[in-house]
Amino acid sequence: AGVPAGCPYDVGLLDSHADRLPLVIRARGDRDVSRLCAWLVDNRDFVRSALRRWGALLVRGFDVREAAD
Repeated sequence: AGVPAGCPYDVGLLDSHADRLPLVIRARGDRDVSRLCAWLVDNRDFVRSALRRWGALLVRGFDVREAAD
């Protein structure tokens, strides 16, 4: 499945020349972790498909201050 329409984040590969590296989800403007988590839950089919294809998701640029976040 492709990136969901209206995705508020930048989504792409870590290395544009690789096929088996993690998919990266980068904060565009909204860096709130709670909204990211809600988006991941709302788009679980995309997340599962991405995990099957790339083996991992890497999130970058979000406001994570401590492990509980």
